[in-house]
Amino acid sequence: MAVGVGFAIAAAIVVVGVAADASNLALATAIGEAWAGELLAGFRLGKRQILGPWPGTIGEARMRILAGLRRKLELRMLDDLARVASAAARREWNHFARPDPEP
Repeated sequence: MAVGVGFAIAAAIVVVGVAADASNLALATAIGEAWAGELLAGFRLGKRQILGPWPGTIGEARMRILAGLRRKLELRMLDDLARVASAAARREWNHFARPDPEP
């Protein structure tokens, strides 16, 4: 696990409190990173420029968490883990995205 990811997981634990344990947070982070990887690969395959802010939504993050964990979650935990996944995806996206030149 990269140092940055470990720090992000530790920060997420503080943010979501006891609602999610470290293994769920690590999985949510991995789900988010994979999600961004899929979008980045699709953009590259389609020869599209990777511009602007992260295009994903919290609703998409919830669905990816449910699909990735394959178990029922309390709504609060689902939302917490979706925020972790979304933040991880956004960080990954921002490593490659350039600012959108149009206002």
